[in-house]
Amino acid sequence: MSKRMNKRIEKQFVEDFKEKILTSENVRIKNANCSSKCMADVQYEKAGVLWLIEAKTSVSSDRNNAVHKIFGELLKLTGFELPSEAVKYGLLLNEKEFFNKQFKSIPAEKLLAFGKLVPVDAVFIFDGEKCERLTWEEFIK
Repeated sequence: MSKRMNKRIEKQFVEDFKEKILTSENVRIKNANCSSKCMADVQYEKAGVLWLIEAKTSVSSDRNNAVHKIFGELLKLTGFELPSEAVKYGLLLNEKEFFNKQFKSIPAEKLLAFGKLVPVDAVFIFDGEKCERLTWEEFIK
């Protein structure tokens, strides 16, 4: 699978998630573009909170590297907006089992420490229809 194909898959995933959150009341999309270098893959405002969300899928040729890229991408989000009551960080994944299995190869104390460095407020597992919301701690267990 080519790099271009990987981006197309992630782009469609982000677009599908955008359509899902638009069904909620009072959501304002600021960005839904996984190619942006100066914004999160998904940025939206709801109830006075700006959500910055990094998206990754398990459906790509570099899916094992995607797990490691998550950390750099989440860290990058803190350069766009500092965490506060009005700014929240999230991670959007398409598959819980794959990413959980990959995260298990990283020592738990390092994952917990990363969660303090970059306060990930929610991990969204979106299968194209249903969206499950977990805390960082719930996800890394």
